[in-house]
Amino acid sequence: MKFKALALVLALATVGMAQAADPTNTFSLGLEAGANFSSLVGSDVSSTISSSLTNKLGFVGGAFLSLNFGSSFAIRPEVLYEQKGAAISGTSTTAELDYIEVPVLLKLSLGTPVVNPANLIGPSFSFNT
Repeated sequence: MKFKALALVLALATVGMAQAADPTNTFSLGLEAGANFSSLVGSDVSSTISSSLTNKLGFVGGAFLSLNFGSSFAIRPEVLYEQKGAAISGTSTTAELDYIEVPVLLKLSLGTPVVNPANLIGPSFSFNT
C-alpha cells in the first residue's frame, strides 16, 4: 500500500513538473514529497542531552502553486507537512514534532526549456501541530 501511495505521489509530481515546463502556462499546480534529517539545537537544549542527540529521518510532503511570470520568474507558495525531531543515541527514544510549513518562494530559472535549473528563495512560516 505504501508503494502504491508513493507511486501516485511521484506520478502527480511529474505531471506538475511537466505543466511548469510549459512557458505558456500562467500557473501550475503540483505535489511534492521527500525526506529531511533534523535534530534539536539551541540554547534551551541542555548540554547533557544535546551530546546524545542524533539526526532523525522524517517525511516531507505537500502541494505547491507556481504563478509564472514568463519563462524565468515565478512566485511559488507551498503548503507542506513536515516531521522533525531528534533521536537519542543508544536508545529507541525519539523526540517527534509535526509541522505545517508555508514557504512563499521566488523561483528564478537559470537554463533553457530542456534543462532548466532554478533557485528558490524566500521565507517560510511554520506552525507546530
